[in-house]
Amino acid sequence: MGVKNIKKGDAVEYLRDRKGFYDVIFLRDILEHFKKDEIMEILDVCFQSLKDKGRIIIQTPNAESPFFGRIRYGDFTHEIAFSVSSLLQLLKNAGYNEVQFCSYGPIVVGIKSMIRYTLWKIIEACYKACISIEVGRGKRIVTQNIIATGTK
Repeated sequence: MGVKNIKKGDAVEYLRDRKGFYDVIFLRDILEHFKKDEIMEILDVCFQSLKDKGRIIIQTPNAESPFFGRIRYGDFTHEIAFSVSSLLQLLKNAGYNEVQFCSYGPIVVGIKSMIRYTLWKIIEACYKACISIEVGRGKRIVTQNIIATGTK
């Protein structure tokens, strides 16, 4: 497939020797497999491994999604799911700044995906309306996964 420079091993040990080395660290479907104390250690070592103004990008199951259980419990190795507020707490505690969040919904690449996207936008609006009725206004991310970014 043309992928090069792949390393297999303990991520924390690997990153410990690379302080200030990376511009970007991407954790895609990683954090949910660890226990809480391990997650803080991972975020700390990632922070140390980033260059100044480096960025961490995280994709993880979204505990605020009405469908999160399918992903959270769909893999026996998942330990935890996150919300915007829990990820914000973790990232701020680890020293990250400029923390931002976005949804991970359907991407339009053709007619079928356009239909999926449109239907999802209708469902998303309805679910956000239900939450707003219960707890008040606020920006909500309701996709099954959530993406978070932070800067060193």
